[in-house]
Amino acid sequence: MGLAIQGHKQLSRFAFFFLFLTLILAFGLFLAWSWYHPNLKTPLISDIIRQRNLSKYKFENLSAKTFVGSPITIESVLAQETKFTPYLFSFVNDEGKKVTGQINVPHGPKGSDSTRSPAIAGETAPEGQRGSDPFKGVILLIRGYIDREIYSTGSGTRNAAAFFARNGFITIAPDFLGYGGSDPESFDILEARFEKPATVLSLLASLKYPILDQVRSDPMRSSPLCGRETAPEGQRGSDLVKGCNLFIWSHSNGGQIALSVLEITQAEVPTSLWAPVSIGFPDSILHFVDDLPDGGEYIRKDLEDFQSRYDFAPYSITTYFDRIHAPIQLHQGGKDPDVPLEWSENLKQTLLDLNLDLDYFYYPNSDHNLRPDWNTAISFTPMPKARINKNNSFVFSQNNIGFAKIPA
Repeated sequence: MGLAIQGHKQLSRFAFFFLFLTLILAFGLFLAWSWYHPNLKTPLISDIIRQRNLSKYKFENLSAKTFVGSPITIESVLAQETKFTPYLFSFVNDEGKKVTGQINVPHGPKGSDSTRSPAIAGETAPEGQRGSDPFKGVILLIRGYIDREIYSTGSGTRNAAAFFARNGFITIAPDFLGYGGSDPESFDILEARFEKPATVLSLLASLKYPILDQVRSDPMRSSPLCGRETAPEGQRGSDLVKGCNLFIWSHSNGGQIALSVLEITQAEVPTSLWAPVSIGFPDSILHFVDDLPDGGEYIRKDLEDFQSRYDFAPYSITTYFDRIHAPIQLHQGGKDPDVPLEWSENLKQTLLDLNLDLDYFYYPNSDHNLRPDWNTAISFTPMPKARINKNNSFVFSQNNIGFAKIPA
């Protein structure tokens, strides 16, 4: 009788343990399902997620944070090109998450060490002279929104990156969390948005680590893309880009991220904005939610919950436009169905009122991707740091042949 009771207790413990594991597994699967269906999250998931402290993503806090980044790893060759080699790269951001992306390294002159670049490796080059240096600088490309189901590494930046690489620039474009081979983004739909500028800041810090030794012919020489032969303990603000001949190219929501980075760092990095989403938070979200399956109901409720805990202003680019010190190119198409012309016109006027160095390019017949004027637009990017023209506005004719200067 005693053995029977003891056996029954052991069986009960086993059943309880099995039930517990089943519940844990079911909850894990539920979380995974919620991750792949962000617009269908339940109040339970939202309550769990909202316990996270999003204050760390305030621009002030990101500006004060010391970013360390990590060594960049070249993982594989993505394709064979005649003038450059595209590689899959990865790094670990300051939250400990893996982020992948594409880096294009131009080929040098035949018979030369194709990755030797004093301007990039932080070595001393003769003043005002590049000589046979095959690299003109580093271009960070920041893409706009792309549906995860159709995304692959390089989507949204591939054509621009190829153009720049063929013309002698190293290009680097992150996939961002949740895309490519990166770790998942946050379950919180707002935190997933806030993570993107922080990821770019981590990537900028990572450019201080040696990388080109992984692809150069002389592995004895270690070459970071920016600044120094050895990585710093940590960099913040404009220190992230010191010693780096860096440019930024961005498109659509990538323009919002680029503006965020310029405000957080206050760095004087020449930046090209193509059809940028330049309105503030949360309008930059609400403008696009009506076409969602639920008409944006979930996101609106999420924003209401956010507002009950935080203010919008510390997370909005429109609060900190006066912290931008970089020369800006602004490109906008007149037939853009996604970014209204009014947004770029307002941004143009704001930047001019701040007396920033601005060139504004308007293409009356171009769409969101600046087609059919893409070739014209790309040829103006990037601009040199020391420029002759300043605060100009240009309107381009449909045939891409001539342009007329109009008052700024």
